[in-house]
Amino acid sequence: MGDIRLDLSDETNTIPPARDPMAERLVDLVESAYYYLRRHAAAPGSPEDAQRRALLAHMEATLSETLGYPQRPPERAWTPLEAEVAALVERLDGGAGAAYEEIVIAAALEGVPERDVELALDALLDGGALCEPTLGRLKRA
Repeated sequence: MGDIRLDLSDETNTIPPARDPMAERLVDLVESAYYYLRRHAAAPGSPEDAQRRALLAHMEATLSETLGYPQRPPERAWTPLEAEVAALVERLDGGAGAAYEEIVIAAALEGVPERDVELALDALLDGGALCEPTLGRLKRA
């Protein structure tokens, strides 16, 4: 991963009020990039992981300063299903992450529909409890 820089501190790069449709689109793009980086982690301790974490910290600070976002989203308690799916991911992780298909099959054996598993995984990924080090494999963050 090459050097990635996000600098919104210059007055020419400030984000206009959110009522402007272009500004709303820009905010959506920055939020999408932020959540993508949170979900797709590199191997812990690798240079790529350090770069990703530094970029996330910079994006959080920029979003906070520019748009008034909080530094971190408020923590919320997991639902019972999210807790069950997180435990399942941890149990199935053999070191390289748990395969998505294995998670769905194991949950189905416990009577959990695939759609509910998808929603729980999305919530856990968005909340930073899980990461996706490689496509289709999930780990506890």
